[in-house]
Parts: sequence; structure tokens; C-alpha cells
Amino acid sequence: MLKPNGCNGWSYDLNYLEEPNMSSDAVFYGIIAVDPMTFSYVKEINIDWIEDGLNEQFFISSPQETAQCGCGESFTL
Repeated sequence: MLKPNGCNGWSYDLNYLEEPNMSSDAVFYGIIAVDPMTFSYVKEINIDWIEDGLNEQFFISSPQETAQCGCGESFTL
């Protein structure tokens, strides 16, 4: 879910899983699988689906983010 990226250090990485590996993934609300290393960083995040005209995207925000890069691609924890 978190990966090193961009000028501020981190970005969210969302992937579709057919079946999460229950022995190595933490299951969050039964539909979102979060790897154990990332879980402590994302336990307070908000995930919203935003539709703006023809544009649709997930918007993820976290109270643990301390800064974001100018383009919004990466953030600091």
C-alpha cells in the first residue's frame, strides 16, 4: 500500500487482489488487504471515491502525512 516514491518519500500503491494471502496480509474491513509493514501507517487513513465530470479517482488522506509535494504524487510521514 505504501511505496517509496517521488520527492517527498512515499506514495500510496493500490492493487486489485483476486484473493489476499491470509497468512501474510492483514485484512482491513474485509475488503482491503494491507501488508503488515504498512498497516501502522495507514490505520487512520480516509479513502474516498471522487467523480468530477469525466474524471474518477480514489482520494486518500491521512492525519499522519506531514507534507506533500507540489504535484500531489508523494508525501512525507
